[in-house]
Amino acid sequence: MPPRRAPADQQNMMQEFITAMQGIFQQQAQGAQNPQRNNTSIVVEQFRRYNPPRFDGRSGPLAMEEWIRELERIFEHIECTDAHKVSCAVFQFCEDASHWWDSYKRSMTEQARQGLTWNRFKEIVTNQYFPRSYRNQKEAEFLDLKQGELSTTDYERKFNQLSRYATRLVNTNDQKADRFLRGLRPEIRGILAAQGIQDYALAVRRAQEVEAGLEMDKPPPKNIVRHEKRKWEDPSDGGRDTQNKRERVEPKPNEAPQLSYPQCPKCNKHHHGKCLYRSGICYYCHEPGHNATMCPHKGRKEPEKRGNARLYHMGGPDEAEKP
Repeated sequence: MPPRRAPADQQNMMQEFITAMQGIFQQQAQGAQNPQRNNTSIVVEQFRRYNPPRFDGRSGPLAMEEWIRELERIFEHIECTDAHKVSCAVFQFCEDASHWWDSYKRSMTEQARQGLTWNRFKEIVTNQYFPRSYRNQKEAEFLDLKQGELSTTDYERKFNQLSRYATRLVNTNDQKADRFLRGLRPEIRGILAAQGIQDYALAVRRAQEVEAGLEMDKPPPKNIVRHEKRKWEDPSDGGRDTQNKRERVEPKPNEAPQLSYPQCPKCNKHHHGKCLYRSGICYYCHEPGHNATMCPHKGRKEPEKRGNARLYHMGGPDEAEKP
């Protein structure tokens, strides 16, 4: 049998049990007194499941605007108050943005921190990271926006991007449709002007239909064929076609020129003048008594040709006369 505990040990165990129960009751009482704190933790945990983007304050105005837009998309899927939205957004600050918010929050009063709404929070962040000068520039771009060479789809995409900076000008559906129609190309705007369109989505759809119809009515482009000048074309011809002319062929360095001389019946070569084949006359100096191979005049100045007769032979100076 196990040994029996002393009365002192039993008393200590009882005291520890009472202390533990008191701690549990105290935690439950605190949760009941501050249900908002427990509810905020639950909302933040649900918010983080959607993998929200972080914001470091270094990426520029457009990145800040996109960050706000992504947060609001998540808020549409969870039940949360303005205070919960601010807590979730602050939880996503990092680096420069986190240091800036800590500094700004210290400058706020306790009443301002407790009553901070989501719209007021967006206004504070926008004033910090989206300067008024930049917004004015984007608003001016929206006022000057014209379709020009853009397609209707690309024009509508740019129209929506810039209209966010001029909401006071297009805060109703009919104002947005009217501004969109005024920026279209004249040929599209003229067709839609008489239809009295006051709905933005309808204006975009009709503009795309008109653009598609105009593209179908365009004549096909003419094919422009450029004739390149041939290498054998004579510049003096003024660019006239010389396709039927023969191409001039330059002789190769080691190839004898192709002359249109008649064929000699004595040596079967093509040449003019008297044939020296088997005549005992040197092909090199045109003197009798030796052939071209043994000519004493080789390597000297070319000897003066005798007589007025022009003599030709195609055999080459090294060919020896046969007796």
